[in-house]
Amino acid sequence: MPQKKQTQPDSTLTTLLDRQAIREVLTAYFSHANALRFDAVAACFAPDAVGTYRGDKRIGVKAIVDKVSGLKTRKSSMHVMGTHSATLEGNTATTETVVFEYLRADDGSGKDFDMISCLRYNDKLTKTEGGWLIQERVVTPHWGRLEAVTK
Repeated sequence: MPQKKQTQPDSTLTTLLDRQAIREVLTAYFSHANALRFDAVAACFAPDAVGTYRGDKRIGVKAIVDKVSGLKTRKSSMHVMGTHSATLEGNTATTETVVFEYLRADDGSGKDFDMISCLRYNDKLTKTEGGWLIQERVVTPHWGRLEAVTK
């Protein structure tokens, strides 16, 4: 029996590939931020992106990267992606990603403390010729705590 000739990619396959590409952009963002590779962080955003981090609104990639580069003042940082959902409509997508953030810092007196937070990243992404990019990001804290580091 001859197979039907397909003129367009299967929409289910396209949707799955888009979902995977979106997740890869978000994973790349957190991996690069953790490793303090801020040029690579910038590549995850559209040039005119807007990012609001805990109420601090930044317009444009440079302003967003300036905010994220505050991580370099910490002794260490780790962001772990948890629950993730994405809704696609053509060349745009909205996502919500729960992220656990672990930051270690010095309290100024030589004692370390850990800041542990659960954050919600609500993103709008745009599909470009080069792939999916973050167009708009809103980061809100869900909960957090500080802990003294004991050795």
